[in-house]
Amino acid sequence: ESGGSGAGAIGSQFVASSDVGSRAPAGSTSLGDGLEIPSFSIRAASTDLFVNARLSIKTGRKYGFLGPNGRGKSTLLAHIAGRALSNIPTGISILLVAQEAQASASSCVEVLLASHERRHALAAEEAELEARLEAAGDEPDPVLDAAAARLVQVYEELEVLGRDSAEAKARSILAGLGFPPSVQDGPTDRLSGGWRMRLALAKALFVAPDLLLLDEPTNHLDLDAVIWLQQHLAETKLTCLIVSHDQHFLNSVATDIVLLDACELHYFENTDYDGFKKRHAGFVAQRRKKAEAEAKEASKLQKALNKGDGAASNKSGRKAVKERLGELKAAPPASRDYTVKFAFEAAARKLNPPLITMDKVEFSFGTGGRPLFKALDFDLSMDSRVALVGSNGCGKSTFMQLLEGSLTPTGGTVDQANGRLRVGRYSQHWVEQLPGSVSPVEHLHSILGEKIDKGSPTYQKVHMELGTKGLPSAAHDIKIRDLSGGQKARVAFAAISTLRPHVLLLDEPTNHLDIESVDALIDGINGFDGGVVLISHDRRLLQCTNCALWLCDRPKQNIRPLGADFGAYEKGVLKEIAARQAAEEERAAARAMARKKKREETRRRAEAASKRRAGGAR
Repeated sequence: ESGGSGAGAIGSQFVASSDVGSRAPAGSTSLGDGLEIPSFSIRAASTDLFVNARLSIKTGRKYGFLGPNGRGKSTLLAHIAGRALSNIPTGISILLVAQEAQASASSCVEVLLASHERRHALAAEEAELEARLEAAGDEPDPVLDAAAARLVQVYEELEVLGRDSAEAKARSILAGLGFPPSVQDGPTDRLSGGWRMRLALAKALFVAPDLLLLDEPTNHLDLDAVIWLQQHLAETKLTCLIVSHDQHFLNSVATDIVLLDACELHYFENTDYDGFKKRHAGFVAQRRKKAEAEAKEASKLQKALNKGDGAASNKSGRKAVKERLGELKAAPPASRDYTVKFAFEAAARKLNPPLITMDKVEFSFGTGGRPLFKALDFDLSMDSRVALVGSNGCGKSTFMQLLEGSLTPTGGTVDQANGRLRVGRYSQHWVEQLPGSVSPVEHLHSILGEKIDKGSPTYQKVHMELGTKGLPSAAHDIKIRDLSGGQKARVAFAAISTLRPHVLLLDEPTNHLDIESVDALIDGINGFDGGVVLISHDRRLLQCTNCALWLCDRPKQNIRPLGADFGAYEKGVLKEIAARQAAEEERAAARAMARKKKREETRRRAEAASKRRAGGAR
């Protein structure tokens, strides 16, 4: 967090200005009824992102924040968190989950507990005093007696601050987000970037700020963790502003929807995402009607000004007409329809089923390790639609790599239609491995095995392919290394379509996509004439593509059809997570009991020292 009022900037390319206004007083230490900024504007270089927009956040509400990628949603969250807009009360706590938790030797539990500075400082003092007393033994010593007395004071203050319940809460949140006990107590510098993002989210949920800002919170979670998170957020009284592409998540969590359109914020109150969609058509029609009316008004005023008659027949009239024309021209242009297409053209040459066959496959990392899979059989056909589910680390992505052929099984065989299969593969790793030194246009030409000829049909087709996947034309000839993560993802999808595969293997394909693009991806998968295997935290994607759920079962070392619908799977996941949380709370309670015994021993020592001092005084 950082302070700021009036005009402010987040990075040299952003400039913000806003009018004073808030429901909460400037020096308030709580959000009160909410946060209200009547008018603010944000510009990035020469591009207006927000123009005289109104920010209105009511306490206890959870806002789903919508709008196409690249229009300024994340920028606004950063400006709110950085207090770069006027009169955001300095006393309220605001947390934006946008960066990984810092890697250190501290455990995950310690990171969460350290967020309460006073309680953390007292816990450190407690540990230091206990170590001194344990090392000294039971011999009377005035200095140690004083340390014991101080330790009793520390115990009492920690009890008031709820140290025992805090640990139980921290472990429960970590368990909900999929942290095993060993990881909870292990150092954070051993965690991957994705797990440190989870830790940052866990810390925000533990702190429970006055205003929680979440930017695509499900991107680094598996489906099980998303199921828990949406229930947790729905049950809390937190005030949230959430950017998310996950429609089911928004339906589960959002109480209201905020739409970024034409540099303004539009509020759809008391509705989830599905309710917003029903109301949005009327909103669009109203906006178009207003734009048409303003265009007619501008044309009429311009004609009057040119001819010097009507409203512009005298000096004062001409001045008023010019002012009104200026207002109309300064208004942000109406948003154009945003359409994306994710059509995947399948290979022209069909192959006899099955396309991929796994026979008694075994796989383990390294030599002598416990196999991740054992005696695994699996067939993938042209009409297969499979969604892999299971907790993080159970082997879903490894299974996908075995299907694709980038991993070799340690036992058994994987046959890909006798080597004739073309696989359309998507994963974050594949996006990161795109050739950075070439442009998207050059990359797609290389897949086709053709040289660039600007007058050729292939050249036009490549540009069309990139454009329909949502990549702006200005980015078609930029080096891939200079594109954003979202733009690289669209290049990867265009590359898959250009390949004309027999099979789609998609690992978390909705990361970096906006809601419109996820809808287009669903249409593309449904229209694809080939086999599909999906890993995704987006429940709607899996359901709308009619995928059969297959469970990656780590204890049984296999992957098997679940034979259940999403409702049953969700209930099972929540039941398992509740059991893990109960176990973690028991562990925390056991530690609290051990600390209680220590407190009693220290109190006895302090009382004995006090009696000795009283006897000596007599």
